[in-house]
Formats: sequence, structure tokens, C-alpha cells
Amino acid sequence: MNKPSLMQLAKQGNTDAIASVMNYLLQQKEVNIKAALNSGILEIIAEMKQSANEEQLKSSIHSVVRHLAIVSANQLKIYGKLLGSKTLAWYEEYNIASNTHKLLINDSEDTLDDEIDSFMSTFTNKESKNTDVISENQREIYLEISESKQNDLNSRISQEFNSSLEYSPEKSIRDFSLQDLLDKAQHINQNALKELGQCNVLVIGKTGIGKSTLLNTVFGDALAAAGVGHPITQGIKQYKRKDYPITIYDTPGLELSGEQIKQVKQEVSDLIDQTNQLNEKKHIHAIWYCINHGANRFEKVEEEWIISLAEKNISIILVLTQSPSKQGSEFYKFLQSKKLPVKCIVPVLAEPKKVHDDFPPIESHGLSELVEATFLLLPEIAKKSFAREQKVSVECKAKEAFLYVTAYAAGTFGVGFSPIPFSDAPILAAIQITMLTHITNFFGIPFNREFITAVISAIGGQSTMALIGKSIVSNLLKFLPGIGTTVGGFISGSTAATLTLALGLAYIEALKIYTTSEMKGIKIPFEDLQNIFIQQYNFFIKSGKKTLRS
Repeated sequence: MNKPSLMQLAKQGNTDAIASVMNYLLQQKEVNIKAALNSGILEIIAEMKQSANEEQLKSSIHSVVRHLAIVSANQLKIYGKLLGSKTLAWYEEYNIASNTHKLLINDSEDTLDDEIDSFMSTFTNKESKNTDVISENQREIYLEISESKQNDLNSRISQEFNSSLEYSPEKSIRDFSLQDLLDKAQHINQNALKELGQCNVLVIGKTGIGKSTLLNTVFGDALAAAGVGHPITQGIKQYKRKDYPITIYDTPGLELSGEQIKQVKQEVSDLIDQTNQLNEKKHIHAIWYCINHGANRFEKVEEEWIISLAEKNISIILVLTQSPSKQGSEFYKFLQSKKLPVKCIVPVLAEPKKVHDDFPPIESHGLSELVEATFLLLPEIAKKSFAREQKVSVECKAKEAFLYVTAYAAGTFGVGFSPIPFSDAPILAAIQITMLTHITNFFGIPFNREFITAVISAIGGQSTMALIGKSIVSNLLKFLPGIGTTVGGFISGSTAATLTLALGLAYIEALKIYTTSEMKGIKIPFEDLQNIFIQQYNFFIKSGKKTLRS
């Protein structure tokens, strides 16, 4: 017997499924839907914010219900209440017995069905004794990803699972050895490297203002290995290295005069126009316009150039290099008052600077702010590679990795939508190892079998030469309050999602500590990393926290 999809359940009158469908479709309206069905009367409670449009909300709910054509419902009652209020704000009633002229939301019934079924990531049809429906708390996590990115992630993750796990209800999946999981992780890492995208940054600024120091501090040795730069025009150098997803275009800015200034401006304009005609990976994705804070001077010709660059529709960040203080100086305030067409102005000191023999050097600052501002402004094609390769903001890496954790949690919910036998727990373990491999890649940690072995051993126990898929899931379940083992020999979708979410969050937090220490030149032993990982997992699984720690 094939398990019904979420849409089929909703059409059959399952109120949890009805609520889940509505909450998904109405997420942009910022409402929370609850449903009940008794004696042919479908009751919908819509808890909304003050700003919700009452008439639009009623119409949308009515349209969804008519689309579902719930056989057992002939009357619809909608109750509206404000968030936190104990009284109703409004009430509406509809006769839905006749559905011969349905209102469709997405032009066709199949479109809506496909959209919901895709969202739920129901990868395989498996025999089921009961049905697990997504809870409100889980929904809040799953829908944190933007709709387009979520659909992309879930689709790709689904393909990974189906192509590599070969799970079917007729044939129980075999368990995995450590070698199996390491091979799987290496394969996933290779694919992840191919999907990094490309980030191209144009850096403009006069010679000697600290551009090289800034770039080498942000991107580390990898960019420094690109050498002195390849001249692509008389005034522009390109820093690029094979198999490295960051390209820097450097121009000396307006330190010259007369015709030379005019030529540099034209070369930069041509570069932007020419790359815009190519694949998006070749575009200029951001501009860092660098000015030496110490010079305390901003020329009219520079202002005019920034205005003309802004017309190219590329995000510009004005970087004040060699800034002695994190606080806004008079020069900084002056530049703000100019109302330049830049996204932000960031004072930066790329490395500590000694200004007096009797006092310690001024600490570096502003780098994280620059990186995080750039990341937010980049197009999607450039975000992943930039977040991975930059060496100053751990939080930037963590936020990008978190998107994948939520997608994997949604995926494992789908795997367990019909509870899977514990004998088939390896399918869940393989998914989780795939997730951990992606997170490792996001943090820019080169693939290392010893490192991945330490990670797997932390959650699978030390007997890593034997089959360990079931051991991984069993160990993770021990931390779950109120369960500690599988109920009736099955793992439900909600349990699978809970384990996966906590595991992903814990690993991100562990890598934040590990990577921060590495940035400071401190190497954390694998044994300590394992302990940190388990401590973080214990925190997330027992606290129920569903977002990263501050």
C-alpha cells in the first residue's frame, strides 16, 4: 500500500495536513493556521498580525479549501484572531458542499499538488502504519530558507539520497562500514567543490593604502599564492588561481592624472560591461572602493567616479583603510554626509598598528563587518564561495551552513514521513554524514579522512571498523529526552528531523570554535573537537533550541 502524499491526506480531511498545506501557502501573509473537522464542518482558526488584510486572508483560505475539495466537509467556518489575543477579531462562514467551479491558486491543480509534495520532500513511497504530520515548530525552521533557495536545496538533497542510498521498502538497506562512509563523504565533498560558484571582486584604490594587506588578511595564503597579478589591461591586474573560486581585479584608482585617469576609468567601465555579457560566474559581483583614512582627503573626481560606477548596478562598499579607530571619525562623518551611492562605509584596520612605544599596538578591526556586509550584498552565485574562502568571519560561514542544515532536517522528515524500521537506520546515518560533509566544506576545511573519521567516531562510537550506521543513530537517540531508544522499533519523521537538526547545529557550533582557534594560530586536537561536538549536541537535543547560538 502506497503512503498518501500530504496533499492527498489534506483532501481526505486530515486536519493536520490541511493546516500544514495552508501554513505553507499562506506563509507570506504571516498567519498561523489551525484546523478542525467535525460533522461536516471545517473550522479554520487564523492567528494573524495586526497588519494582515482580513478580506484577502478570507479569500485565500476559502480558495485553498475549495481547491482541496474535501469530501467530508460541506461547510467552512473561518475565525480570525490577533496574535496574543484571547478574543476573535472576525468570523466568516461559507457553504462548500458544491465544488463544481473550484478556484485554483496556481493555475492548475497539478501545480499546487506538485508544489506541496516537493516541499514535503517525500522521496519514496513506503509502507506505513501511521502518519506523521509536520509540527508547527518544525515548520518554523523549515521555512526559514527563502522559497527559491529551499526548493533548490531540497531538490538537490533529494537527488543525492535517491542516487546513493538505493532504499526501497522491499529490500532493507545494508549497514555501512567506516570505509563506506568515508568514501561517501569524499564523493560528496568533490561534488560540493564543483558547486561552489564563483566570486569576483573589483578593488579600486591608490597604491600604498593597504589593499594587499587587506586582501591577504581576508582571503589568506590562497590569494597570496596568486602572485603579483596578471595585467589584463594597462591599469587593471587580475589575481586568479586554478581551482580557487575567488578572483580579484585590482586597479590603482585615480592616483595618476589627465589622460591616464580617463583611460583607467574607461578600462574599468569596459571590464564591467564585457563581463556582464558573459556567464554570471564571470560578472563583477562587488566593488571595494578603498580610501586611505590617514590621507583625510576625498577628491571631486573620486566622487564622480563612484557615481558613474553605481550606474553599473554593482554593489559598492567604501572601505576606509588604515582607520585608527572603530568609532566614526570626522572623516567618516564627512563621507557619510556626501550621501554617496554606496551600500555602506566600513572603517578597517587590516593588521595591528603600533603608534606609540609606550602603548600596545591598535588592534585590527572592521574586517568582519566588511566581510559580512559584502556577503549580504553578493548575488547567490557568489555567496557560497565567498563565505567559504574568507578567513575572518566564522559567523558568515555558519549562517550559510545553517541554510543547509534546515534543508537536511526537512529531508530527513520526509525520509521518516512513514516511520522507518530501526533496521533501516543506516539510511538516516548516511544522510547525516552527507550533511556534516557539506558543513565541513562550507567552513573551508580541506577534506581529510582522519578529520572525518574523528567526526564519525564522535557520534558512532570507537568501534569504527565494524558496521556503524545503526550505531550512529542509536547513539544520537540516547540523548533525546523521553525516548532514549526507538519506540516500537521505528523512527518517526519528527524524530529523524529532530536528531538531524540538533546534529547539524551542534557541528556548526563545534566548527565555529575549531575555526576561530585556527584563525588565532591555535590547533585543537581531534579528541577535543569530538568532546566539543558531543557537548554541543547534548545542549541542542535537550534544550530544543532550533537556531544557532549567539
